[in-house]
Amino acid sequence: MAVMALMAPPASAAATKRWKGYWGYCLTVTSNSANAQVKTGSCTSGWNIWKNGTNHNDATITNITTNLCLTIAGGSVTSGAQGVQYACDGHLSRRWKLVNVSSKKWRFQNLNSGYCLISGPASGGLTQQAPCTSPAAVWEEISA
Repeated sequence: MAVMALMAPPASAAATKRWKGYWGYCLTVTSNSANAQVKTGSCTSGWNIWKNGTNHNDATITNITTNLCLTIAGGSVTSGAQGVQYACDGHLSRRWKLVNVSSKKWRFQNLNSGYCLISGPASGGLTQQAPCTSPAAVWEEISA
């Protein structure tokens, strides 16, 4: 009888996860549309499962339901610009540096603007970019 070994996925495979923000709500979307706002909401919805590449210095963060990437509206470099989802076309505003803060806690620093994504203060709250020193710029990685 042959025994099959279970193999781990290759190191380059992107793991799926949920990202819980400072206020206790998860990064989520509520529409399949490009340019739909990225908000904070329930951590149990299928709309809030994301994957990212393993290169934390230049990663895309992709919603697995919509297959669209986290980005900043219009590629803005202004603090306060909203987070949205858009086609994963490689534009610099759709690429992020994932900065490890502590165990399973990260900041998402936009490579286009240099600002970090901050969570909204309530369910349905909008995400936006702001200085990385904001406490709301820290996201906790939780299982999907």
